[in-house]
Amino acid sequence: MNLKRLLGLAAALAAIAVAAGVCVIAMAATLFALVKPGLGEAGAAAVVALVCAALAVLIAVIALRKASPPRPRPGAAPEPASPTERIVALARQHPVLAAGAGVVALVILARNPAIVSAAVTALATGRGPKPRR
Repeated sequence: MNLKRLLGLAAALAAIAVAAGVCVIAMAATLFALVKPGLGEAGAAAVVALVCAALAVLIAVIALRKASPPRPRPGAAPEPASPTERIVALARQHPVLAAGAGVVALVILARNPAIVSAAVTALATGRGPKPRR
């Protein structure tokens, strides 16, 4: 994303936030004016504060529901494990097999130093090997 587009997005988000703030203040003033004749100024202010607090709680509940991952349903099939999780589980179940695989990997890397240099270069530069033409 380029800088011009990022600044445009930030300006749009700021405009939306300002518009939402103006709407909330207008709603509070309208509610205050509506309730003031029946409850007086103190009662109207309390009603406005109560409505604003209820609105804040509603927004927090919505945000927390979106932030928390969904709970698995009883009887539903579990999510398939990632390849890394499967390898770690296999290594925990069969430690001798895992140690043997590690030794084989070390022997292969010792016999072919080009693999080691390519891996180190990729990690150091943050890029993979150059594609062939």
